[in-house]
Amino acid sequence: MAAVGISPCGKYVAAIDKHDKHRVTIYNVARKVELVTVDGSKAEVFDLQWSKRPDDLRFCVVGPKEINFWHPSDVTKKLFQKGTFGKAQMTNLLCAVFDEEGWCYTGGENGLIQVWNAECQVVKTVKAHALQVVAVATSGSKLISGSKE
Repeated sequence: MAAVGISPCGKYVAAIDKHDKHRVTIYNVARKVELVTVDGSKAEVFDLQWSKRPDDLRFCVVGPKEINFWHPSDVTKKLFQKGTFGKAQMTNLLCAVFDEEGWCYTGGENGLIQVWNAECQVVKTVKAHALQVVAVATSGSKLISGSKE
């Protein structure tokens, strides 16, 4: 497995294999059934994180210069949507976390933390470290990051 994540409600598991297409499988643990298996990205997978916002069943997958947001319960959207950097500097994304409001934060190889909105776009970057950001976490309204520096 390249990455595994359990939804905050504990009902769902998303797993990504190491196949060259990094297949994503979503399971309903409560019902003990596989809901879907689809090809993901060909890019290497560094992290998978579920949204912490109540009743939000989104998760993201990060890798080299890309993030994909998965919407397994929202039939009005595609199953997944590629994040867009816009004017933000593109970099390898090494880690991710969501907060309780549904904002997503990613740690970049360039020392920046990117803030992603619900439309899967970077809305802000913060220079957090001189070296790559290898860990991000949220606790209440606080964002914590770690680096190799």
